[in-house]
Amino acid sequence: MSNSNISYRSTIIACNIGLFTQAVAINLIPTLFIPLKEQFGLSYGQLGMLVLINFITQLFCDIIFSNSADKHGFRPIAVISPLLIFTGLVLFAFSPNIFPTNPLPAFIISTIIFSAGSGLAEVVLSPIVNAIPTDEKIRAMSFLHASYCWGFVVVVSITTITIQIFSRTSWQYIMLAWSLLPLINAILFCRVPITEGVPEEKRQGMKDLIKNKYFIIFLIIIFAGGSAELSISQWASSFIEKGINLPKISGDILGVCGFAVMMGIGRTISGKLGSRLDTSKIMMHGNIVLVACIIIAAISPFSWLNILAIIVGGLAVSLQWPGTLMLAADFFPLAGAWMFAVLAAAGDIGASFAPWLLGNIADSIATKSTVIAFAQNLGITAEQFGLRTAMLFGSVFPLIGFMALLWYRYNQNK
Repeated sequence: MSNSNISYRSTIIACNIGLFTQAVAINLIPTLFIPLKEQFGLSYGQLGMLVLINFITQLFCDIIFSNSADKHGFRPIAVISPLLIFTGLVLFAFSPNIFPTNPLPAFIISTIIFSAGSGLAEVVLSPIVNAIPTDEKIRAMSFLHASYCWGFVVVVSITTITIQIFSRTSWQYIMLAWSLLPLINAILFCRVPITEGVPEEKRQGMKDLIKNKYFIIFLIIIFAGGSAELSISQWASSFIEKGINLPKISGDILGVCGFAVMMGIGRTISGKLGSRLDTSKIMMHGNIVLVACIIIAAISPFSWLNILAIIVGGLAVSLQWPGTLMLAADFFPLAGAWMFAVLAAAGDIGASFAPWLLGNIADSIATKSTVIAFAQNLGITAEQFGLRTAMLFGSVFPLIGFMALLWYRYNQNK
């Protein structure tokens, strides 16, 4: 085994830890929704706003720094990204101490900081892996994005179990413990070898790609995939605990972690099979399965079936985001790191808009007097009816993804 292979293996490990760290930045706060709501009197709309801020910040970073990696190299951004996540998590943990009467402003500021780090991770991690000299791009990219899923599983399960063992007020210590991971990741990126992307003289221009109808379709597909994935992952914890009235630990471990495990399994399998997969076909069928899963989760009166639908939904949505990056990288091999950043920005638009929209739908419906009476006739609370209705509305996003993929495959066959 050559030293070069060993070195690049360490680079891949650092990138995988980077996406694991991004999973902490994205999924830690939603896991704490109910403790934060109960301790500080926050509404579902305010909690959804934190998710919106998270992904809008990532979106701006994707857009603003889309050309920075190509101009200045991958390493500076790869180091700064986890340092911002570390700073934001620490500040969030101390927010109640900074503003004891109303910590929401500090929550917002710290969310912006660690979300900026998460956005920068999207700008460089996929391009770094794509630039590594290997013939197995699909495999490397699938394993990279599987790391996000395993991070999702670990952060939700460990956080939930820790809260159960100690108390819901222990969330500050939990956040400080998680902040150590991005600090370690920053140190790793100072040392590992990094291969830069497509040389400037060979790089395909941004204007050419934005005018290309296939690139527009890729933007729509990843928007729909980000919307569908985050609609479930960001609200599943609250939906299971309050929407179908199950204990938080069983809902988080079975539902939320089950969703993430299946998403990770889907991406790991695609990494194992590599180029033998018909990626777009699997993505298209996955969207149809996802629509069915969301509808079942929203309307089923059986809690076991609600959770099963959420779990299967993880497998159905698993390839939507990384699969789009694979299709685009194969279709536009001379595009620079900015292409991954712009695609991530489209995904972040969906990932920010959809959970925020569902949170406001849940709040709006639950406060209407007619809904309160109707929900009582169904034997559920208005809050449960609002959460179920919001979840049902989330089925629109995989439908959009299915239609875009159908267009893509039809035109490819022509």
